[in-house]
Amino acid sequence: MTDSFEEDTEAMGRALQRRASTRVRVMVEAELKAAGSVKITGCLGNVSLHGMFLSCDARLPIGTPCLANILLSGTEPPITIHARGTVVRHEVSGMAIHFTEIVDEESLVHLQRLLLFNSGQDVEAIEREIHSASKAR
Repeated sequence: MTDSFEEDTEAMGRALQRRASTRVRVMVEAELKAAGSVKITGCLGNVSLHGMFLSCDARLPIGTPCLANILLSGTEPPITIHARGTVVRHEVSGMAIHFTEIVDEESLVHLQRLLLFNSGQDVEAIEREIHSASKAR
């Protein structure tokens, strides 16, 4: 039992080290579009500069490329953040998407604002990540 616990703890530590982005809990509608006419809608569970978790009933296979649309209501016209990504993980409540590209500059700006506005105590961490990502471009 100890070996399993230690192995699980080490695996969790490695997974956290791989997470380079702060996740922010946001409750907005989002959709995924995959090859053909596959469209899955759900509620965004969390989002970062590099990915999102979509709470939904349906699943795309792991490794499936997709277009993620995060729908921000309350503005006229409504704002949609567009990102290309890949399904990287399934959970009981949904699936995780790793962003491979934020489609346009407007989407990037809206994603950064969404993260900053909803970051709570993590504003400085989000600002560092945005600054670091802009230097890498």
